[in-house]
Amino acid sequence: MSAFNDAAHLSEAVQSILDQTFADFEFLIIDDGSTDETQDLLRSISDSRVRIVRNEKNLGLTRSLKRGVELARGCYIARIDADDTAFPWRLNQQVAFLENHPEVGILGGACWQVDEQGRPLRLQRHPETDLEIRWAGLLTNPFVHSTVMLRRDALLQNKLNYDESFSTAQDYDLWTRVLRHCQGANLPEPLIRYLIREGVTRQNRQQQLLNAFEIATRTLRQELPEFTATAEEIRRLIDFFYLPWGKLPGETRCWRETVSLYWSLLDVFATKHPNRRLIRKLRQTQARQILGALRQRGFPSGWLATVFQILRANPLIPVRLLSEAVVAFLIPGDAPSPSVPSFKRSK
Repeated sequence: MSAFNDAAHLSEAVQSILDQTFADFEFLIIDDGSTDETQDLLRSISDSRVRIVRNEKNLGLTRSLKRGVELARGCYIARIDADDTAFPWRLNQQVAFLENHPEVGILGGACWQVDEQGRPLRLQRHPETDLEIRWAGLLTNPFVHSTVMLRRDALLQNKLNYDESFSTAQDYDLWTRVLRHCQGANLPEPLIRYLIREGVTRQNRQQQLLNAFEIATRTLRQELPEFTATAEEIRRLIDFFYLPWGKLPGETRCWRETVSLYWSLLDVFATKHPNRRLIRKLRQTQARQILGALRQRGFPSGWLATVFQILRANPLIPVRLLSEAVVAFLIPGDAPSPSVPSFKRSK
């Protein structure tokens, strides 16, 4: 954990780690030159598992995390932010999974997004299998930073760490490099409560988007050099499929070209991963992704013809995708989300 002037949320975040059902860990906290009560709160912790390191001046999140990786001594390295809170089962579930899946070097999970009053906003899930993660990682971050656990050896043996040139999206950059050497996975269960802080979570949004675009473009060029999209086309793909607020030019032709380009990208990706069963499943989920993107934009004119084209080109995709889209169009709105689990352990 790196903490900088996080006194308002730090105690709860720290306690959520100390209350883990898996107890064999070192809790390394980097105080990044805090000027509020953060330092006093950290000094008051009496748990012998906690190891506090203070930066004499504020170095920023990326440099602090890089220092943390260098100082860590455990078999696994888990991340959490100073304003997020882990469910008690988080470490236990991740360690158990990694012990049973030696091929996986990076493991994340789902999370509950909550507001500053602790009210649940939505359950955020990410792709679970290695193939789905590699696909999603071409255009967006496939992990929630505060849920990730890494094999320390995977970092040391391949000389991997956070890159100081990225002040934001530093996690996305690291994950793309880690995945060149091992497999990835996400647990379907929520591992943390992820705090959405108005004015803080969003304050570096523009820089984060720019960095994420740079990382995605680099990853596409390295992993799929045969995919010869322009930078503008890549930006349109990210905007249309991964940013709900992303806007494309109003012409029907533009979104149609973007959907066609997305499907072409999947075709190229499939040539690198010849497992037909997994690719078929991925095509089905991405058909849903396309329908979801069209739905968010109110089903622009011509959307039905586009869906039929996908079905004709890929007859193994269930026709129910089309019926789901029609139902969503006729009955707008999402189903209510289940309530966020309690932090208290069950007796």
